[in-house]
Amino acid sequence: MPLDVRNVSSEAKISAGSSRLMSGGVLLSGLLMHANGQEHASMKPKHDEHQFQLTTQQLKALGLPAFESFPYLTTRVVPALYHLALLPRSFEPELLRHIAQRQVAANKLQTCLVLGPDDCLYYGPDGTEFRSDEIPRGGHVTFGQLRHCVEFEHDDELQVRQKLLAAYVEERNRAGGYLHGDLTKGGRDATPDEQLRLAGGQTGGAPRGLNQCPTCGEWTGQSLDPNPVFKGKVMRVHCLCENVNRCAACGGLLHARMLNANYFEKSDGQIWHVPGFSGLSHRCPEVC
Repeated sequence: MPLDVRNVSSEAKISAGSSRLMSGGVLLSGLLMHANGQEHASMKPKHDEHQFQLTTQQLKALGLPAFESFPYLTTRVVPALYHLALLPRSFEPELLRHIAQRQVAANKLQTCLVLGPDDCLYYGPDGTEFRSDEIPRGGHVTFGQLRHCVEFEHDDELQVRQKLLAAYVEERNRAGGYLHGDLTKGGRDATPDEQLRLAGGQTGGAPRGLNQCPTCGEWTGQSLDPNPVFKGKVMRVHCLCENVNRCAACGGLLHARMLNANYFEKSDGQIWHVPGFSGLSHRCPEVC
């Protein structure tokens, strides 16, 4: 059963010496992997006015490591956590690009096709593409948890590269610790108009600004968060019908709810966040 990781307590345990991310660990120290969890600026969303882009020279000066057995796909699961997937070196660039596009179309997660040490293609969840000479670096990594849209023959070369990837993952995650989803739940400050228009609740307990989906019966829209911790913050809420994150191999949903997104829980009147690593627990059904 997929893990339903909720709200600001959402976290995942990084296990040193393992390629798998273990969801739902108990937070002991509040460690958020600040020193070891830096993330390449190009994989960050560009809509946040508080983020900035680093130059190539600045990135090199940071000395953040990158996996150097090309080509491969990097998928941004949550900030500072990437999923790496090897691609065959024998494939032509256009075929690799087609595979990356299909992967993004299914997963709906930020992805990068890394072709070489200074050549890559970044993809937004909506499929937008741009070329860059700044490949993803740093962060914590996992592999083998998001399947490709196609199956590859694991020849000797790919098996050797798989061992290199496993060693890289072990080194990157050696410190252990915990990672969180978006602790802000993607919220933003409400405008004065929104403070007035969205204040209070509707009949039935849902915050103003949310509408009940006629198909699934859940709530969708934008509202003020009823949690005092997020007072004055506008949150985007999604219903079940808006879940678009699918497995590229079987086409099934990666999680019961949309990843890196919020939903309104009527039973407790709260807005909950589902971090991207919740989708790593997906398992394709057995083929009969």
